[in-house]
Amino acid sequence: MSYQGKALGSVTVARLVRKGNDYMMHLGIGKTLNVDEDIMKTFLWAKQWPHVAVDLGISKDKFMQLAGGNHYCLVPGDHSKAMTYFCKEANLPIVRVDREAK
Repeated sequence: MSYQGKALGSVTVARLVRKGNDYMMHLGIGKTLNVDEDIMKTFLWAKQWPHVAVDLGISKDKFMQLAGGNHYCLVPGDHSKAMTYFCKEANLPIVRVDREAK
């Protein structure tokens, strides 16, 4: 997905994470932010596209504490109900990485 500039609105981010022999789904709902030249100037690395900036409603420290790795999947819209249903059927615990994070 190529993206530059204008925010997309509400998005769902997710990542299947394995810790030892246990799997869990990291799930968050957020809003994309505009990425402009001023924001691009603050990047220390990874200046290639695409870039999507997402506000998940938590601090970067909290996200880093929760994160199971980089490279989360992102899709436009709030798909939390479908993801919650899938995880329940697959017996996968959900770890929220957004405003609902514990």
